[in-house]
Amino acid sequence: MAPFKSLIELKEDLSVALRSNDISALEQLAFDFDALGTKDGAAAAERARGLAQVYAGNNTKALEHAQRSLKMYAEISDRLGIAQAHGDIGSICLESGDIERAHEFLQRALALHGELDNTKGRAAMYSSLGNLYRMTGDFTRSLENHYKALELNEELGYDGGIAMSLSNLGMIYSAIGDYPQSIDFGQRALALNEELGQRSGMARTNTNIGNVYSRIGNHTLALEYHKRSLDLSRELGLRRSEAVALGNIGVTYAEMEDIDSALDYFRQSVELNESLGEGYTDTLSYLNLAVLLIDLGSIDEAQQILENLSAKTISDPTALMQLEECHAMIEEHHGNLDKAVLMIMQALATAEKHSIPRQQAVFHFRLRDLAKKRNDFAGYIEHNDAYTRIIEEINGKETATKLAMQEAERTMAKERERERIERERIANEREREQAILYSTLPKHIADRVIRGESVNDHIDNASVIFVDIVGFTTLSSTLTSQEIASLLDAVFGICDDVCSNNATTRIKTIGDSYMAFSH
Repeated sequence: MAPFKSLIELKEDLSVALRSNDISALEQLAFDFDALGTKDGAAAAERARGLAQVYAGNNTKALEHAQRSLKMYAEISDRLGIAQAHGDIGSICLESGDIERAHEFLQRALALHGELDNTKGRAAMYSSLGNLYRMTGDFTRSLENHYKALELNEELGYDGGIAMSLSNLGMIYSAIGDYPQSIDFGQRALALNEELGQRSGMARTNTNIGNVYSRIGNHTLALEYHKRSLDLSRELGLRRSEAVALGNIGVTYAEMEDIDSALDYFRQSVELNESLGEGYTDTLSYLNLAVLLIDLGSIDEAQQILENLSAKTISDPTALMQLEECHAMIEEHHGNLDKAVLMIMQALATAEKHSIPRQQAVFHFRLRDLAKKRNDFAGYIEHNDAYTRIIEEINGKETATKLAMQEAERTMAKERERERIERERIANEREREQAILYSTLPKHIADRVIRGESVNDHIDNASVIFVDIVGFTTLSSTLTSQEIASLLDAVFGICDDVCSNNATTRIKTIGDSYMAFSH
């Protein structure tokens, strides 16, 4: 049986499915594309299957489909398809931790979209490149790319892209410690995703906001946002997003010193990650669990986790630092203090390279304690001074940050209230406009006007009837208001019955006057 939709219509459906991360819709679209029986349909089917595997968390299969789609698009010289396939492969490589290859394909995709003057495609590639630079700790270039993406999405008026850019910018500001900016961007992204009904975007943004509240010590709000993200991820079948949410909840419970709950959520996250295959996003849950196990003295289990990580590609600076710290903790447990120092020094160098002050303070603190155990008095003084200096700088910034955060939250609350009042005003105006239309026009005409149609129908013949109650003014002076209303209701009811039986439409009533027309 021939498909019900054309290739163009199916591609529009594909865009909708991508915005909502709808795995089942993508799988159905792959079937529908194949049903077209054309080469471009087959290439689109491969792309849809690959994207479904991305959201299902299977990067290996996703990459296979994306590579096949690239080959098929190249065979039919579909330049847009080639650009999109390059972008898909770059994004999959990024998820898998293959940063070098991801950068190569994303840059190529950006250039191809530029040659096609495809603004939407360029915006998507700037966004992906921004995520790549964030993962490698290059926050300056990350901000530049995300702002470029935001500018292009605003130029297009593409609300879905704007929401994504706002969310990404919130993540960057969180990473560099500008929490008021992060909350501002995050709340704007969340509101826009809610307005658009984009639940996958809501899940992602709830995660970002939860991470900010966790960093400033508001664990109640952090759990609230992370659990919303978990619920949305499960509803949508986004298993990778679910694994991340589980890990974030574990981190929050660990910070609250609820060790049993933290272990439970870390284990759930690791178990789910095991079913998803390799990828950079897996590592943090493994490492968080390993740290907790080392603290609890379960060294053998922690070592097994670190061995499992040895086959994975890790590019995230935070994960790299935590991995070195875990190895150092195990070496310290075994009494190998010199090795532990070397590993913490490597972690410190990573923190300094990526300008992450809080981690620098943590590692100086660790080095200070190791120096004490090694009777290294000079080392103790050196690292204690560095730790004290960095903590004082952080505390000074955090005091200013908390004050700014409070002011930002007050401003946002006022802005949300203004937006609510404006929405109510617009809704009330719309209701009044509709009431006027329905009172002056036939319903089927008013419906068309409200839908935005231009009503300029031509009617060859039409009749209009005006009915008026003779002596109504004199009569009404002798009746009560209830009797007048009953009289008009009875008279107009009879008129309505006559109209309905004779293909005539009532236009309006004013006082005792009745107007109708027929054509």
